[in-house]
Amino acid sequence: MRLSIDVARPIDNLVAELKATQELKQPDNLAVLQYLDELVDENGDMLTELNQYLEGRTSSRQYFMEDMVTFEQYLSLTQFELNDPASLKKIARLNNHFTSFKRSGIAIFNNYQPNAKVAAMKAVRTLSDHEYHALENALSRFAQGTGNEVTRSMTDLQSILHSNQLNLGYLLLFILFVSSGMYFYIYQSFTQPIAALADSMQRLVAGDMTPPSSHFQDRTDEVGKIAQSLVIFRAHIISRNQAREQLIAEKERAESASRVKAQFLATMSHEIRTPMNGVIGMLDLLRRSSLTQSQHGLLSTVRESALSLLSIINDILDFSRTESGKLQLEQVTFSLSETVDQVMDTVSHNAKKQNVTLSLFIDPELPDSLIGDPNRLKQVLYNLVGNAIKFSGSHRDKLGKVDVKITQFDTGTPEKTGLNVTIADNGIGISHDKLDTIFQPFNQAESSTTREYGGSGLGLAICKNIIDLLDGEITVESEQDKGTEFQVRLSYTTDRLGAPHPAPLSRDDIDTLFIYLDLPDGELKHAINLYLNHLGIAHATANPNETLTLQQEASSTPALVAARHAILITQDTSDETRFDALGVKHIIALREKLSLNPHPNKYLVELFASPLTYRRLVHGIRVCLGLDSPEVSMLGESLELLNITPDMQARERHSKSIRGHILVAEDNPTNQHVLTQQLHYLGYHVVMVDDGEQALQAYQSTRFDLVLTDCHMPNKDGYALTAALRDQQSSTRYVPIIAITANALSGEDARCFAAGMDDYITKPIELEQLESRLSHWLNQGSHSTADKAQEETSTLSVQHESSPTVLDLSVIERLYAGQKHAYLDIIAIFRRRSLPSINTLSQLAPPFTDWQDIKDTAHKQKSATGSIGAKELHQACLDAEHAANTQDTQDTCQSVSADANGYHTSDSCARHA
Repeated sequence: MRLSIDVARPIDNLVAELKATQELKQPDNLAVLQYLDELVDENGDMLTELNQYLEGRTSSRQYFMEDMVTFEQYLSLTQFELNDPASLKKIARLNNHFTSFKRSGIAIFNNYQPNAKVAAMKAVRTLSDHEYHALENALSRFAQGTGNEVTRSMTDLQSILHSNQLNLGYLLLFILFVSSGMYFYIYQSFTQPIAALADSMQRLVAGDMTPPSSHFQDRTDEVGKIAQSLVIFRAHIISRNQAREQLIAEKERAESASRVKAQFLATMSHEIRTPMNGVIGMLDLLRRSSLTQSQHGLLSTVRESALSLLSIINDILDFSRTESGKLQLEQVTFSLSETVDQVMDTVSHNAKKQNVTLSLFIDPELPDSLIGDPNRLKQVLYNLVGNAIKFSGSHRDKLGKVDVKITQFDTGTPEKTGLNVTIADNGIGISHDKLDTIFQPFNQAESSTTREYGGSGLGLAICKNIIDLLDGEITVESEQDKGTEFQVRLSYTTDRLGAPHPAPLSRDDIDTLFIYLDLPDGELKHAINLYLNHLGIAHATANPNETLTLQQEASSTPALVAARHAILITQDTSDETRFDALGVKHIIALREKLSLNPHPNKYLVELFASPLTYRRLVHGIRVCLGLDSPEVSMLGESLELLNITPDMQARERHSKSIRGHILVAEDNPTNQHVLTQQLHYLGYHVVMVDDGEQALQAYQSTRFDLVLTDCHMPNKDGYALTAALRDQQSSTRYVPIIAITANALSGEDARCFAAGMDDYITKPIELEQLESRLSHWLNQGSHSTADKAQEETSTLSVQHESSPTVLDLSVIERLYAGQKHAYLDIIAIFRRRSLPSINTLSQLAPPFTDWQDIKDTAHKQKSATGSIGAKELHQACLDAEHAANTQDTQDTCQSVSADANGYHTSDSCARHA
């Protein structure tokens, strides 16, 4: 009976849980609730039938079986309606309990006999009343005796319990007394001293240096050790505070000294550059006047001395910038080969005067388009190559030699390109005990170096600081009287967005070529071999004196037999007849000095080879194939390398017509005179005023094309003048404003741009720099009033197919001094180098991921399109750069679309031109 009830009760509980869940979750599901009610009823009916069977009702077995079948039916219906995991889990448990209940009920029906129970009940009733009363009396006597015994036992136990309670009370009192004593002892001996020491520690942390209680230090236990440690800690804090105060005082003094030094350098720069502006400016004007050869020599010496002084000033300022961490690094896209070539072309003039041979090798496998600061790379190369030339110059008996190599090293990331720059010379060298000091400022290897070679001793220190800022490294190896080798390792981000340069030679041209090298073993020959391997041109070493051997090699070498155009590269062309055995069609002569007059032999192409660059070698080969013009101007040589004297008549032709009206605000009388002479010489009309107030009045009364202003003037300085002019120009035409400043240290350039100026020129102002900046800004859209009519008639509309494109041919006069062939050369370079990048930019589609690459590419091509007069494409690149800077997807899409249209029209227009 108990088993059945125990099994039936969990069934009711589970059904109740399911019913409660359905009432909470699904109040509208009446069928499920009805099924659950039926389960409860059937469960109760089965339990009732089972109890009635136990009471002797035999028909209950049939009713139990019927209720069991009904219960299973409702259980199946409930399981069908409920399909959530929690309900199904409860139904499974319900089914298990029902199975147990069913088994128990069946077991009772099979094993229990109700008839036996009825017979037993009848036998019990037959007992006689006498026997029952006798049993009752016996039980009563037994109960009474047992009660008395229990009463006596309880009395004894109560007495024992009372005694034990007294003993327990005494024990508790004793324990309380002992505990109080121990607590008092621990409090006096440990708790109170530790609390006092903790309070002293907190006061120390808060800055109170009051000594802790001294009597604790005499103890030998842990409290004494803590007290002693606290005393030592207090002494350390006092010592540290004293040292910190000294450091703060020293730091404030150092910062004050640094500020004073920076202010002094800024003031020194301003004060020295102001008179230097007059010196160099007037020297530039004198150089372009009619002077004798002797006067030109004296003037050149004076000018070089002035530039040397200016170089020392720049070194001091650069060192101060790098030392204070204020040197700004740009992140722009630049060409590695063009950057290095510019440095080498610049120093080659000095190398020629020093009787030093230069060689340059740039690994052709290096990516040419990089992202970084090209000006700092130039600065490092200028210093290192300049030092190498200076210390291996013509004062020695042997010929000076400087080798520059740029190879690649693995940076570990595909986005970075590693440059390993090696500069080796055969100069005086450095002793081993001096190598550790050469990167220190104002320090040179030998005390006599400054007297003999000059210099400030800052070049290598500046290089080291710049390389550290670029996260690079520089090492040096040297041996006295044998030479020095510097190695610089730098890494730059590779420009992935830039278009690859087109192949300089087609495969058909390469297949028709074979080149002989008549050169001594050395860096030059090694570099040419690597360049030719990169181009895929077959080549071999030749010695024209061994005619028979050459003829035999030519007949036995298929490459020589198949070659239809043989070229000889040599340095010695004194006897051209000795090359007939080779059967060459052209000779490329490598020269360390070029003359202005072309060589009379049209089959001989002269190339400047100190240093020979990859670009010059390719150009020489293309000239031999008839793909490029043989003009010397195409070799990229400077006038100094070609020994060309400036054409005075060509320079003075600008003075015959006014090129523009310029307002100049300058308070220094010397600078006023220099600028007036320079601008008049360049053909500009000048209005000179002493300060910003006068400049504002003059601007309001006269129409100007450009404003030149000093930054620091009385009454109204250049910044206030710019703000006033910009306010007026908001309702009138835009006029460029250029700052002329002698402050090259304190971030004057950023301050100029923030004030609204368009550009700045640092004093001393050289004539070429002034002319370049004026030409640039006067041709940006705000054209001079004197040239308006001429520019309107200079705009030519070129029709090609169905796309009209306008090329502003006035750039030929403004940018190329009227030399149309130079303009056509730039057009060719534009088609080869710029159009592929513009095409790549025009094919971009959203989403744009690399905004910086889009900005850099648009910025680079903006100037290229402006240099050929492609106005529409120039504006499109300008818009693309601005949109990428603001990361505006819609404006970028419009700009890219304009670039796509401009690409096709510019390509066709460039071909037509």
